[in-house]
Amino acid sequence: MQVIGHVQSVVNFLQIPDDFDEFSHFDGVGWFCDGCGAYLNKQSGFSDWCSSWTCTECGHINNLSEDEIYESEEDYQNGKNDDYGGSLFGAIAKGFVDGMHEAVTNYRFDDGEEDDEDDEYSDYDYSSSSSEGYSNNIYAEELHRRKIEHERQIIEQQIRQAEIEQAKKDKRSARWKRIWSAIAHKKMIDINVSAEECVGVNYIRVIALFEKNGFTKIRTNIIEDLEYSERDSENMVTEVLINGSNYFESSNQVKYDSDIVVSFHKLKRVTPPLSYKEARAMSGPEVMSAFDEAGFVNIRYNEIKDLTFGFLKKDGAIESIILGEDKKYKSDMWYRIDTPLVVSYHTFKKKK
Repeated sequence: MQVIGHVQSVVNFLQIPDDFDEFSHFDGVGWFCDGCGAYLNKQSGFSDWCSSWTCTECGHINNLSEDEIYESEEDYQNGKNDDYGGSLFGAIAKGFVDGMHEAVTNYRFDDGEEDDEDDEYSDYDYSSSSSEGYSNNIYAEELHRRKIEHERQIIEQQIRQAEIEQAKKDKRSARWKRIWSAIAHKKMIDINVSAEECVGVNYIRVIALFEKNGFTKIRTNIIEDLEYSERDSENMVTEVLINGSNYFESSNQVKYDSDIVVSFHKLKRVTPPLSYKEARAMSGPEVMSAFDEAGFVNIRYNEIKDLTFGFLKKDGAIESIILGEDKKYKSDMWYRIDTPLVVSYHTFKKKK
């Protein structure tokens, strides 16, 4: 439901700077959710340039069109659809918005000081045709940008919805395949993919393919042995076993509850060469060198240049060591070799 409301409430709405949007499609209209009655104008990303809007509170999809604009709750209930400008309220609201737009367009910033005859900007005509044309161009560009952005959001929402619907269809199809195979073929179903076709494909796609074909017992075998230079091969399938065999053709049939194991590789994991307490007793460069030798590849440092004589704190004294999100890591914990390591240490100030 999109109810404009009575004159006083809408004037109050228009007088709130945070609510006023000179780039709205329908000037002065407050939009409310048909599902829960929530005020849509304040929801993040809302724009009435969209043909519809999904309420962030209840998920109801609301139609945003001129046909949905009502002058009051009573008109909405009676099914009336008066033209926006055809009422006393419409004239007041429209005039207020036009006035606000004109004020925003021609507003001159006042620095709070008295006029200065030498002010080089004092004689500039802000209402000149060139200034007005420039302002109108910015206004039109912003309208176009917002329209394109919200069209993109609608398309993405439609794609996500289509993917969800397709996943539901695939799940139903797989279930019927299993039922039919149990009745007519003693649980035997077509594999529809060969072992060779699985190799080099992302494991998520391979698992989805087997699930779509009706298989139920699918496991993964993760091998963490890749060097950083081999990171492009991460998550790519190297072998698929069906009942222990790595050879099968797409035309083969097996039982839908056959044991399927999908093997793929990830970056190797290593343990820190030093515990947090051990590292604190060393210098920053020494700690970074130790982690580098241990196989960590994402090492960064933060030099705190605050030392003058180096009496209280020595050059290279550790301030903090953060491994991933751990500020006090342990040496028996395993981390991927690309886990970020940030070493902060003190050093001398730059000489002027």
